[in-house]
Amino acid sequence: MNKVNINACASILSKDHKVRDKFIKAMEGSMSMDDAEFKSELCSDLDLKHAFEQRISKCRSWLTTSEHVLNKKQVIDEILTKHLGNDSEKIKKMYKKDVTPLIAAIVNAETKKFNRHIQDDKDDLNYYITLYNSIKFNLPIENFKQSWFLDSTEGPNRMRKRIVREVEISHKASDIPIDSSLKEMEAEYTGLDEENYELLLSEQQQDDVDTLQEDKNRKILRSLFIGDKIVQILNVTQILGLETCESALIIGISHLYLAGYYFHTSMGEIVDIDDAPEDERDPYVKVISGNDKQKEGEKTTHTHETKTWEISNLLSISKRNFLLRDVALEFFFVDGTSFLITCLNKSIRDSLFSQLSSKITAKYTDEDLAEALKLASQQAASHKSGAVSSTSPFGAKLFSAIVSSASTSNLVYSSLTKKWRRGELSNFYYLILLNTLAGRTFNDLTQYPVFPFVIADYESDELDLENPATFRDLSKPMGAQTLKRANQFKERFQASAEMSPDTPPFHYGTHYSSAMIVTSYLIRLKPFVKSYLLLQGGKFDHADRTFYSIAKTWYSASRDHTTDVRELIPEFYYLPEFLVNSNNFEFGNLQDGNKVSDVILPPWAKGDPLIFVSKMRQALESDYVSKHLHEWIDLVFGFKQRGEKAIESLNLFHHLSYHGSTDLDKIKDQHEKSVIVSVIHNFGQTPLQIFNTAHPEKQNFDKLKFDSSKLLNLPLSVIETNIQIDHIEFDYEKNEWIPFDRFNRVLSNGVNKNISVQIVSNRNLIVNGVLFEDFNKCKITKVEILTNKLFLVGFQDGTIQVLKIQTDRLSELKNSQRSYLSQSQWPLKLVTNVENIKNSNHDVMVSSTIQSPISPSPASFSMFTSSSSSSSMMTPFDLVKQSIFRGHSSSIISIKHALKYKSVLTLSSNGDVKLWDLLTGTLIRDIDNDCKLISISKNLGLIVTVKNVKNMISVFTINGYSIIKHDYDYDYADDITTIEFSEFSEIGDCSGGGGGGLELSSLKISKNLNIPWCNYANLAIGTNEGSMKLYELKLSKSWELIELRKFDQVTVGVSDPVSTESSKSNNNSNDVKITSIKFNLSVELNGNGNRIGRGELIVGDSSGRLMIWR
Repeated sequence: MNKVNINACASILSKDHKVRDKFIKAMEGSMSMDDAEFKSELCSDLDLKHAFEQRISKCRSWLTTSEHVLNKKQVIDEILTKHLGNDSEKIKKMYKKDVTPLIAAIVNAETKKFNRHIQDDKDDLNYYITLYNSIKFNLPIENFKQSWFLDSTEGPNRMRKRIVREVEISHKASDIPIDSSLKEMEAEYTGLDEENYELLLSEQQQDDVDTLQEDKNRKILRSLFIGDKIVQILNVTQILGLETCESALIIGISHLYLAGYYFHTSMGEIVDIDDAPEDERDPYVKVISGNDKQKEGEKTTHTHETKTWEISNLLSISKRNFLLRDVALEFFFVDGTSFLITCLNKSIRDSLFSQLSSKITAKYTDEDLAEALKLASQQAASHKSGAVSSTSPFGAKLFSAIVSSASTSNLVYSSLTKKWRRGELSNFYYLILLNTLAGRTFNDLTQYPVFPFVIADYESDELDLENPATFRDLSKPMGAQTLKRANQFKERFQASAEMSPDTPPFHYGTHYSSAMIVTSYLIRLKPFVKSYLLLQGGKFDHADRTFYSIAKTWYSASRDHTTDVRELIPEFYYLPEFLVNSNNFEFGNLQDGNKVSDVILPPWAKGDPLIFVSKMRQALESDYVSKHLHEWIDLVFGFKQRGEKAIESLNLFHHLSYHGSTDLDKIKDQHEKSVIVSVIHNFGQTPLQIFNTAHPEKQNFDKLKFDSSKLLNLPLSVIETNIQIDHIEFDYEKNEWIPFDRFNRVLSNGVNKNISVQIVSNRNLIVNGVLFEDFNKCKITKVEILTNKLFLVGFQDGTIQVLKIQTDRLSELKNSQRSYLSQSQWPLKLVTNVENIKNSNHDVMVSSTIQSPISPSPASFSMFTSSSSSSSMMTPFDLVKQSIFRGHSSSIISIKHALKYKSVLTLSSNGDVKLWDLLTGTLIRDIDNDCKLISISKNLGLIVTVKNVKNMISVFTINGYSIIKHDYDYDYADDITTIEFSEFSEIGDCSGGGGGGLELSSLKISKNLNIPWCNYANLAIGTNEGSMKLYELKLSKSWELIELRKFDQVTVGVSDPVSTESSKSNNNSNDVKITSIKFNLSVELNGNGNRIGRGELIVGDSSGRLMIWR
């Protein structure tokens, strides 16, 4: 640029001579600068910067005024007329032919890009809002409004025990603090007026560019994980209790996706559900959701949420019915989650079932549940509808469709029934499995699992389970528990046959299981209260009609009201929380003025809901119920469910509650179809008939019991090690117990999927032989392994990180997360030179050869740790942070987990005990404080803590409900140093073996954790003087913690154990404390071939001895 041009630019920039001179000087020196340097030079001078900003602002203002647009047109027209003359029309035509389409194409492409950018920004904002709220959720602030929610994750025996917090926090962007500069930028964009811009497009072309159109396809693609590809998209409806969510099911290579309220049209487009073609949507779902009554043009605002599951975690797919149509599928995953969907028709469902069944690779650890789900699909397939239209006159055809036995395969001879008869399945779990076989599911309130009333005494102070009068008559339905009621229902059956010849007769106009019954039982818990209000038009019913008293409910269903023949649900036998109004709902007052809140319990429950459900469970497993349970099964699932036997047993319900009573797809009249769908959905549905002959009686009523007297006085094996034992694990490869110090953790499952983690300094770990550094700025204080890919690391600052071994660092990121992937979110750094660790200042001694108990070969190990290794060498895997637990304010000193309940229990140095949700990475609740020891039962979900003061032992449920507080016989010389629950062994029968451990013997029965035990729970404690005590948690009239046995300190090389008294008197330096305990319960066969329960105590102490009692 010459000097004349520079001076001209300077005069345009500013009238101030000082600014002009600065500009000229800067321009003259620009020849020796690159672009970045020149920009920096201009921006560093505030006068120049201010002048540029003013000039740009004036230009922008001038360009966006309507006067300028008009002036521009006039100038162009004058120039064309003056200089082009007659050629102007020709040029205009050429412009219209060639340039205008090009402009349209450019505008169209740029508009799409702009809209995608805006859409991505909205998605990113929603992500950040969710992230912000999740952090806000975990802050230790008590003024958040919160409620309690029953988690749908299933634990052992398909029980859903966890009550989790639901913090009511806004998801609006306006609640997120935004920097003022961002607000100004937002105002600048929103202030742009569309009228100030001219689009040189025809009306047709402008119609093709919808600037507000959301790109649904892009939104779906952004929901996919990086590297995943769409294999197929199907339209399905997810069943959520009583609600429905029409969704697009996306089958990827590695994941399943449910995109809520999206629809995949026959034209291949993804649209909002309200924009979907009416003739392509599921008409039955529209009826039950009320969308068939929606006014034309009226739209509902939906929140689009995409749920994802890894296909590798898919355990089972089971065929199900919905609205008595064989069109549904239920999916089960390894983490205990499940979901239920319904398809448009049976052929789509069957095709989807076949396609996904071949992708299942995960295996159930519970072989009984796996068998039940497999048989359930076969049952659904065998119940083919042979129904006739409900428009047909009543006669032999229709009546036989209701009263005749269904065409089913008889499961009397199944392995599940055989196990139950032999006493290898509890009554509770057998009923759960039968409900599963009969198509009952927790995901659909209209087909919720049904359980029997078993107790008839709700007035006595004590419950006598030896008295037959305590129990209801299980051979009769609830409508025939009294002679008076039985006669009333007989008369009704006869009257209905005479008065309505076109309708099959029935005994009961209501059902024993329906959505209203289920929601009324669970009304005190979310999400069921929402379904209840949905049925009640948004308001609670009159307080006197609310479920508020156990005794009143029993008398109503068995004696007082002919419109009430309800049975129970599984929660009556394991979930005390559903009886407590923890959410403080306002149910109103009874006629006597008393307020309805918690459920009124019978006197024998002592006002304790946990005692109530425990006594109910004891009654269910009692000898009386075991002798007669098959009679109730005949009524609900068996040959008395329908047919002449049902009529004789007073057990016939409305014909539309039975599978096969009608074929909805053949009904042409839409009004009639809607009425029938509503009846099926609201009245109640009878389970599928799974037995067509009498169910056999139970043969073996014996239950396994742990007898502490069977343990030897002396340990079977004493093994000397050179470590202070902190933890003990069973090595499935070596078939023996292996001790570890506090710096090492190993998990071995015997299928070449081992994991070892070793703390080698304040901030570094060796994982499977690979050294990683700089986990945190704080010192590592605790490590706990969850699975062969997942482990926990606790730190001095009170945080806990959940880390996953990942071979592909991007596999758990979605496409939408690419833009905000920061360096801190990448996997942890690998150290290839161990010398800098060895020479650094830390309090852990690192040997020149770092080894973990289970490690790769020396060659493969040195490949990642030798000093000669290249720093650029790739790791065989990465460590990816899954979540961070924040809530403790001091160092983490203990981490325990119960994987079956997806829960982690932690203890910090200040004594705080917290329970965390492993699925969401959030705090569930505070359990206790001022504690020094913790443990959680992997099978039962019970929690135990030991207080710092006087060794107070406290036992809680998984939901923090206090069961008992036990004053330990405190003596300063007898301080508790470790505590553990007994666990049901998964390693079969064990006996003593050589080689410094225990080996599996040849006498080994099949692994089965579902065999019922008499013992509610057992505890083992170790003390600082080397002794151990065994306790049993028992319920008689109230909860008790009973001492079973004491084992005194063992001295190696002495034939008899040193007594406690002798140890105290000598007070010698050889006394050591118990540092780790494993308490296993296992099953053996005695000489007569009968099952017996055995206990095994594996103990480690501070001197490095590993001792095993059997």
